[in-house]
Amino acid sequence: MDEVQLNLVRRCLSEETSRPSIEKVRYLVLVLGCGAVDLTNSVQRLNKDHHNSGGFANVHRCRLHARDMDASVPQLGSRYQISSTMACDDVAVKEVKFGENPDVLKIINRLFREIKLWLQLEHENIVPLLGVTDGFGSLPALISPWFHHGTLTGYLQRKHKMLSYNAKFALLRDVARGLQYLHSQSIIHGDLSGNNVLIDKNGKASLADFGLSALLPERMSQALLPTNPTCTAPYMAPEYLIFDDEGNTLLEFSPKSDVYSFGGIMLQVLEGKIPYHYIARYEAIINCISRGIRPKRPPAHVVSDVDWHFIQSCWSQDMEHRPSDEAILDFVEGRPS
Repeated sequence: MDEVQLNLVRRCLSEETSRPSIEKVRYLVLVLGCGAVDLTNSVQRLNKDHHNSGGFANVHRCRLHARDMDASVPQLGSRYQISSTMACDDVAVKEVKFGENPDVLKIINRLFREIKLWLQLEHENIVPLLGVTDGFGSLPALISPWFHHGTLTGYLQRKHKMLSYNAKFALLRDVARGLQYLHSQSIIHGDLSGNNVLIDKNGKASLADFGLSALLPERMSQALLPTNPTCTAPYMAPEYLIFDDEGNTLLEFSPKSDVYSFGGIMLQVLEGKIPYHYIARYEAIINCISRGIRPKRPPAHVVSDVDWHFIQSCWSQDMEHRPSDEAILDFVEGRPS
């Protein structure tokens, strides 16, 4: 039993007025079980409402007060350049949502898997997990840096006309490097889209929410597809849309499915619009994907023949004909810079 565990036992055995609540004990046990850093005492909620919401979580913009961080977590500062002399820094706090008729134990197990997986990762194009905090729902909430420019989709809506061809491929190189790293760690993103790529104040892109495949069963139910599908559908690989009579996918997740999604990211970065932007209904987009109808090509001065050919190779119906991670990286790094 380590010091953190002993401290929890001491608190539970202390005088009645000093004992933690059962909710706090549950939180601390969960934190101890996944090995994350508890930053509850260092996080300040900026407002009661969440900043945005996704299929599985609400995201809150909060403030991390580095000076208040426990001295027992110096590794956090050294790994993520968080200094105890800093007054504060904005962070994103991800509150896990239960949804309707939840299987609580399954959700807890998925959260454990995501935290343990996320803590193992360290790459400049992967959003880091700083720690967890209490006070955002009944489960530990996940803390990561706040990205000044937000999602890739929002960034392109605001900045696309100002981005040079080289700057666009700098973004694609960031995404490709992050994706290659995930796959080298035997992790499949499973939900790569313009809303799961974040842009920092320097314009560098990092992958976020990459653990969907770790959060879902090996056989994904149709009911577990993202509940905010209009953000994800335009990037979705066709193999995700093949279901058996019970509504489960017939194919397991594959790195090649992420490659298909990368093709959508590449088109979006070059054109400045999400794939199938000309189709309003989610169901119509899904129908196009399942029938093999790919997004329309923009004019040649927007997407060159070479770039369009590569995007199409990412969208091959046969997964084995899609490029490898190395081929993607070679292509985007070989473009003019």
